[in-house]
Amino acid sequence: MNSSKVSNELNKALNEVEKWAGQSNSTYAPYALTYINAIPLAIAEYGEHGLQSQLNFVLANLSGWRGEKAKESKAIIKEYIKDIK
Repeated sequence: MNSSKVSNELNKALNEVEKWAGQSNSTYAPYALTYINAIPLAIAEYGEHGLQSQLNFVLANLSGWRGEKAKESKAIIKEYIKDIK
């Protein structure tokens, strides 16, 4: 995922999500990927609020992801959601 509205830190977190989802057996992993892939369109149509919505959907589909990378990536995503006004 790479968009001009997405920070390097958030981009790295979303790349970690993509790695996890690509190898996970979680029922929700494909949905997380779908929402990540829709981020550029959401930004184009709705700006930062579109990004915020997609990030909320991504986060909602990461419930089965555990471990240190999961914790770090989820924290970055949550912080970014919070910072969008």
